[in-house]
Amino acid sequence: MVTVPKISDFKMFEPSPFEPPDIVSFVGLAISALKEEEKTYGPVFSTKLVKYALEYESQQTGEETPNGIQNLDQLAEYLMSKSAQHPKAYHSIVYAQFKTENEFQGQTGAGTRVGAIGLSRSVMKGSGRREININFDDLLTKYREMTISIKVCTRDLGYTQDEDGNVFVLWPNCYLNSVCKYAFDSGLLIRPKGGTQCGHASVMCQFFKLITGYEWDYEILESHKPHCIAKSYIL
Repeated sequence: MVTVPKISDFKMFEPSPFEPPDIVSFVGLAISALKEEEKTYGPVFSTKLVKYALEYESQQTGEETPNGIQNLDQLAEYLMSKSAQHPKAYHSIVYAQFKTENEFQGQTGAGTRVGAIGLSRSVMKGSGRREININFDDLLTKYREMTISIKVCTRDLGYTQDEDGNVFVLWPNCYLNSVCKYAFDSGLLIRPKGGTQCGHASVMCQFFKLITGYEWDYEILESHKPHCIAKSYIL
């Protein structure tokens, strides 16, 4: 049984210099990742995702969505146009990804992993340095700097590690918390191998792989409290 570190055990980074996320950056990167998934599942994946995103957005705003939105780029344009009225309009993309993946693969995980790989590649161009001896302080600092630079960081982030080399990451109040809680309660966040799916943890593991050369995975230990804690480890 994994012992979950106390909140006081985590070393916290300085808060983000802005109120995350930058909606334009987040939506742009999310659409880029979803296009990677479309390559796996075909155009029908995006058709369904657009449908579910618009349904979720309508549910959140109480308004009907316009006709004529048929592809991912049109969806992105529409959601960004709604950001003043609905600051978390990007949640519609996140929820729709969870729901669509469940239809295509039964449970979330494999497709999201493809998307995370595409996202990591898009923000890590030109960075292929690998380290044999891993400095976890350095690794987490680079991850934090990366997510701040592309403006998709969480406001706060903390980490600690144990003597076995496992890294525990704390998101005190993630900006995806409410949509993830909704998806979780709807039974949409179960990974194929078991456990709970997390977009931030998926991207983090892909980033770690690109930097270290090792395969990484994660386990969500606590979620929606409102904090979330993940254990990240080398396979």
